[in-house]
Amino acid sequence: MAVSEAVEVAAANADTRYALGSVLNHVVLHQSVIGLEAVAQLAAVEPDGADVVFGCAGGGSNLAGLAFPFLREKIHGRSNPKVIAAEPAACPSITQGEYRYDHGDVAGLTPLLKMHTLGMDFVPDPIHAGGLRYHGMRRR
Repeated sequence: MAVSEAVEVAAANADTRYALGSVLNHVVLHQSVIGLEAVAQLAAVEPDGADVVFGCAGGGSNLAGLAFPFLREKIHGRSNPKVIAAEPAACPSITQGEYRYDHGDVAGLTPLLKMHTLGMDFVPDPIHAGGLRYHGMRRR
């Protein structure tokens, strides 16, 4: 709901702009600091790199930011990590969602995005981590 409210504020004020802070590919750039730091710190104690990288999947979860630097190492032949995405059972957008176009917010104010989605009107049971209640998951 916070995304819809932020979009409404931006739409109502000519001097305000809004950029989605999750779901879209551009957020991976700043999130990749997490993975770059993890690769560097692991290299200091384990020169062969990671065997497995686990990350939570969900709106704004930083999965791509964590995993992509490790996958870069794999592409360049420096390590061979397996990346495992975990999602909350309360919001199983990857394993039970449809891969189709859907809005990135519950009010339908954002552009349509192709994602694994449970539908913008999906309301999961309350869980503590707000971003993990997000109804969709974009492919990167």
